[in-house]
This record gives sequence, structure tokens and C-alpha cells, in this order.
Amino acid sequence: MKKDGKLSQALGLVFVFPIAIFMALFLLLYTPIDLVRYCFSNRRKEMKRLYGKRAKYSWIVTLTDHYRIFELIAKNNLPILFIPACENPCQYGYFYCNQTLFLHDVVPHFDVESGNWYIVQKHDEDDLYGYMEAEKENFHKCTGFNENKKCEKVIFLVKEKDLYDEEKDLIEASDFILTYNKKNFAERINRFLSK
Repeated sequence: MKKDGKLSQALGLVFVFPIAIFMALFLLLYTPIDLVRYCFSNRRKEMKRLYGKRAKYSWIVTLTDHYRIFELIAKNNLPILFIPACENPCQYGYFYCNQTLFLHDVVPHFDVESGNWYIVQKHDEDDLYGYMEAEKENFHKCTGFNENKKCEKVIFLVKEKDLYDEEKDLIEASDFILTYNKKNFAERINRFLSK
């Protein structure tokens, strides 16, 4: 029995070790590319304009959804404002336009058994509507918006590839999810804003 356990551990190391080395090399080689992409990004320029200082580089930042959404908005000259978060303004923020808050970092899912929408976040499920209200409140704290500029609606920006097949029809009928891919992002946002 002990020999079988040692043999399986040795085989596990033989398979895991090359994969770990490959991933480490990939990240090591990608880091300079990531840094250069960030240095010439619209995100960095906007942070300089907003704060008078450059935003610090975060490792592998150009692979994050937040960065990619920011770049798509800037590239397509969309009328969506970036509102920096209070805690870490150079790293995170909200996208806002026409009393609508656009969230991009979570994906709503539908539970067929309960008939409710929910958000999975850090291995916990949250009620979708409770989550939306909490994000509106956090957004309001960041901006200090007065009564004339309040957040009436929350829209989730969800990549088409992040959806389950059985949810696609439900999402088409929902009024709080906007699906996109890199090619149709501007068209979908403009169509939504023109309603």
C-alpha cells in the first residue's frame, strides 16, 4: 500500500511539475508585454488626467475584465464615464451613463429550481437584487452624487462566452443584462443608450 501511495505521488509530481514550470515561464515572459501595453493604454492616460499622477502598474492588469472594458469604451468613444472607487481609485471604479451603473466583474445566473437570479462571488451565492442595491450604495458613496445625478438602473455587462447555454433565452428577455463580445461591444452599448 505504501508503495502505491508513493508511486501515485511521484506520478503526480511528474505531471504537475512541468505544467507549473510552463505557467511560471509564461507569466514571466508575458509580464514585460503586459507592462508595455499598460504604459500606452487609455486607462493609464485617464488616471493621469483625473489624478495628475500615473496609476501604479498592477501585475497582469491587461488581462482583467475591468481593464478590457475601459479600453473598449475609450477605443469606441462611448459616452460612459469612469468613476473611480474610493478605496483604490487607480485600480478599480464604476462605469456610469444616463443614471445607469454598468457592472462588469460578476455574472448573474438563473436557478431553475428556485426561479431566482443570483450572483456567485467568492464561492458564496448572493441574491441578485440585493447585490444590485449594495453596488448602487457603494457607487453613491464614491461619487457623493446629489439627487439630480442618482443611479436608477444597474446593467451587468456579460461576455457571451461566460453564459450557460440554458440561460441565453432568459438573458435575452431580461432588462438588466447586456451581453457582448469584443466585436459587437460598441454596437450593443449604443443600442442600449439610444433606448
